[in-house]
Amino acid sequence: MGLALDSVPPPPREPSPQARELIFRYQGGQQIMLIGGAIFAAFGLMFVIPFCWGLPSDVMIAAGGRAQHGRVLSRELDRSTKINGQSPTLIRFAYSVDGQRYEAESRTLDSDLIRSAAPDTTVPIQVAAVNPRWARVAGTTRSFFGYGALLVLIFPAIGFLLVGLAVRSNRRDIRAFVNGVPVAARVVRFGPDLSTRVNGRHPFQVCWEFRVEERIYSGSLSSMSMLALEDLGKAQELVVLYDPADPSINTAWVD
Repeated sequence: MGLALDSVPPPPREPSPQARELIFRYQGGQQIMLIGGAIFAAFGLMFVIPFCWGLPSDVMIAAGGRAQHGRVLSRELDRSTKINGQSPTLIRFAYSVDGQRYEAESRTLDSDLIRSAAPDTTVPIQVAAVNPRWARVAGTTRSFFGYGALLVLIFPAIGFLLVGLAVRSNRRDIRAFVNGVPVAARVVRFGPDLSTRVNGRHPFQVCWEFRVEERIYSGSLSSMSMLALEDLGKAQELVVLYDPADPSINTAWVD
């Protein structure tokens, strides 16, 4: 192993074709996390657009809206939509901000609010300070689903988090490969990674441990192809490259 350590070129290192394939590209668990995160984010954003339409203006009104009164122009059932099996009432109203006239509308199921919003009467409204075109009847939301639509943001947030973790993991591996310190490591496991699966398949993973200043660190490398990791996995020892600032950031030396 000492000879193998001596054979590792000094940093910065250029990857061989095999190293570029196994370490610089997204493989195994990183690939699954990246693709899964991208799918989660894409589908999440598809739901965010219709569910959260109007929600940014609600947030701006809540954060810094002005209270005033508007004149009701009309009040009618919105039969095109249903909320809990009921058609909401659409209240259209006019108001003025700094001498400029605006019109807006709000939907509600609140029977007291509906009775009080007869045409040509005034109703309390809230207007966004940043954009006077954003207004709503007090007690309603411009967003059809209200603030509960914020829950939909969980899905793209999880997707972007997974993508970020995959990119971070890949960049750390590349940094360790290019500038890391070589050390002898012992292979502790080689086989399917049962914690991860895609299309019914588990990626293959080789795991190792090594010692730096009396502390033991571990690392792993995975791929959907067992043959790609076979030489590393069947060896009892291999050369690992670690970041001297943080040895938990490490990857295998692939010539």
